[in-house]
Amino acid sequence: METLIDMTEIPDLKEDALWAFEGSENEKYWNDFDEFFKDYKNAKDILSVKFPDSEEYDMIERYKHVTKNKILEDDPRFEKIIDSFSRTFWNKYKSKCYVRDEVKSVIMKLSEKYKLGVVSNFKVYGGVEELLKATGISEFFGIKIISVNIGWRKPNLKIYNLAKEKTGFNVNEILFIGDDFECDYLGPGKIGIKSILFDRQGIRMDIPDRINDFNQLERLLIN
Repeated sequence: METLIDMTEIPDLKEDALWAFEGSENEKYWNDFDEFFKDYKNAKDILSVKFPDSEEYDMIERYKHVTKNKILEDDPRFEKIIDSFSRTFWNKYKSKCYVRDEVKSVIMKLSEKYKLGVVSNFKVYGGVEELLKATGISEFFGIKIISVNIGWRKPNLKIYNLAKEKTGFNVNEILFIGDDFECDYLGPGKIGIKSILFDRQGIRMDIPDRINDFNQLERLLIN
């Protein structure tokens, strides 16, 4: 999502855990955040084994594994704790998201000439859809393929093939644009889709098909 939607703060794993824990009213079940984070990391490791090879899962699965360390699943509090973690994390996450004016402007212009879609790795059900609406750009994307909805994440080829099917176009009629070298540049090319790397920081100067701002995209595809 970072290609379209920026964040005032991009969380690492520890901040992911902190955003869910702090203010959730579940703090009383753990001695402190360090204990919770240890359980959180362990849950992530367990799920990495359970969902290998780019299989996707919802963030709620992490909260379930974390909570199992403290509460039995048949305890009436179990689902309430998970729901609280989920809401607390999501409220903090979405409050930090925004779309730059130049990005929105270029998207609007592109939508007048091209069929646009979003292909995103995201672990929150309905999250991408909500962010696109909240930032005012949902209407420009007729296709939305989100990893948590289909059970696979980039760079698994299933997600690129599904994107191709949804567009109704041949691979040589599709252009994939994203900020992740493996998932958005190399991955689509494995099924013949041309890619442009969104390299805002200018890290991959060795890549010829790259842009570092959306105004360049406008010059390439519209002007």
